[in-house]
Amino acid sequence: MASFIMICHKKKSLFAYFSGGVIIVNLFLWKSQWISSSQSSTQTKAVGRDAGISPLVKSANEIGCISTNDLKTFFALQLQNFSKEMCIRECQIQNGTYLVITKNSTKCYCTLDSLQIVERVCSVNNNDFALYSLEQCYMRVEDAMCGLVCLAAPDTYQPVALASFPGSGNTWLRFLIELTTGAFTGSRYHDRVLYNGGFIGEMQEHGDGTTIMDKDHSTQKELITRYNGSGAILLVRNPYKAILTEFKRKNSRSHTGELPADLLRSARWERFVTSSLPRWYALNAAYIQTISPLLVVHFENFQRNLKHELLRVSKFLQVGVENEKKLDCVLRNQKGYFKRSAKPLTFDPFTDKMKTAAKIYIRKLSRLLISRGYPNMPSNVSHA
Repeated sequence: MASFIMICHKKKSLFAYFSGGVIIVNLFLWKSQWISSSQSSTQTKAVGRDAGISPLVKSANEIGCISTNDLKTFFALQLQNFSKEMCIRECQIQNGTYLVITKNSTKCYCTLDSLQIVERVCSVNNNDFALYSLEQCYMRVEDAMCGLVCLAAPDTYQPVALASFPGSGNTWLRFLIELTTGAFTGSRYHDRVLYNGGFIGEMQEHGDGTTIMDKDHSTQKELITRYNGSGAILLVRNPYKAILTEFKRKNSRSHTGELPADLLRSARWERFVTSSLPRWYALNAAYIQTISPLLVVHFENFQRNLKHELLRVSKFLQVGVENEKKLDCVLRNQKGYFKRSAKPLTFDPFTDKMKTAAKIYIRKLSRLLISRGYPNMPSNVSHA
């Protein structure tokens, strides 16, 4: 028999449903324990490679009240002698986005639409009913301190870009942001491989507000400017490393794959480097020159001082990190499924001609960063 649970976060109540047992998670104290309805232990797998994508926890967040005049897009759920938890579950089964429960739980209504909600405190007026936003939450890693990550209700978040040249570590940073903030990230690319690997926000409609930020590799001005006002995080990486990583991904058809050495001596590799260097500069320059607010972060700095960089990202996203233990949890689980562990090459794939061109673009970007008051590229950027 299915069991229902309540998750308490500060002053908000989240009701969650889990089949086969009960999980109690106090997000304020960041403690977790398992209780089985049959008094036996219950095991779970985190969302990730080979772990499937079924929701572990579904939750509903009471956000205020709504009047009967605002129920035009809602439909009544046909339930008898229902509890609040049954109403929440039924609306979630129908992929609802918002739920209304009348006083004394006599009726409940569900909608599949994205609403422009103005939160307000419930009054004694009989026409005011409790309004819930519905979320789907997953255990991203098997660690209760930072593992729970949720999709928000539509229009919760403004469109914020996580922009980078391909191969710069965007996927890894998304994973870290999800653990740190407890919110899924999205993408304009709908990569099924990433979705199956636990990036549940990957298949959400781009810009629907259910994800805290969206991956973007675009250099098109009309696509970039949409982030003006809401902001972007620009992830910059050493072009030698980024271009090599992206070439491996494209030619191995994998986010973590390796290549035969001969391919890195081929004409295809030379053409790829030649075309990638100006695109690497153009994407970074476009965001630096166009977007405000903008946070510039360097991949190499995440490798050196991960905790400090994650705090910078959290502050920019206006998401507080509850305590040191949560950050320690992220550090424990920092690798993720898609962080590449490349084998060192036994030769230098970059010719002198390639290096000369790369140094020109590195100097141009460094000058631009400094002129706009952003942190410069790490001093030891090289192909090594």
